[in-house]
Amino acid sequence: MDDLLTYLAQDSGFRARVERLRLVQEPGAACGGPADAVRIFAPLLRGYDHERMAVAALTLSGRLIAAEVLTVGTHGFTIVDAPQILRWVLTRSQPAASFLLAHNHPSGEIEPSRLDRAVTDRIYAAAKIVGVPLVDHLILTDEHYTSFVDRGFLVQACGEEVYATPGIAFTPVRRHVGHLDGAGYRASGPHLSSG
Repeated sequence: MDDLLTYLAQDSGFRARVERLRLVQEPGAACGGPADAVRIFAPLLRGYDHERMAVAALTLSGRLIAAEVLTVGTHGFTIVDAPQILRWVLTRSQPAASFLLAHNHPSGEIEPSRLDRAVTDRIYAAAKIVGVPLVDHLILTDEHYTSFVDRGFLVQACGEEVYATPGIAFTPVRRHVGHLDGAGYRASGPHLSSG
């Protein structure tokens, strides 16, 4: 056992993974916009050479219940299964009022693909049916991120304002690509709007 611990302590990749896990936000962390969401998802998605998809469940007041990587794929894609995502959201020990999706693009390409948008549309529609809305979908690279709400993709896809949670809502800031310290959502009322 001591040999294993010594080996792991010398393995810089293992140390980096442990460090990333320590950086994950604690439950109860506020999530008021993309910058907060990036702080939640970055330790789970940045620094990998393969795509990963993660989900975060939020309370009615927009606080983090839990965040977890649900799928791990290859350099160019990962499997995203709406029933798997909704099952995860609906089975938290604390009821989720809404949720966020995020995945990484190891290639560094920040633009959502047509497939990214189509999958998000399907998940948004399914989430609406079960009454736990998808608040946003973020794509992270090692340096930048983009938000589907900021880009207007959820609004365009659904032909309506994006419903967040009763009493909590966010107005997307008109910005195409965000940086880690970029501005995010602003509290505004019961619905997301295009600004």
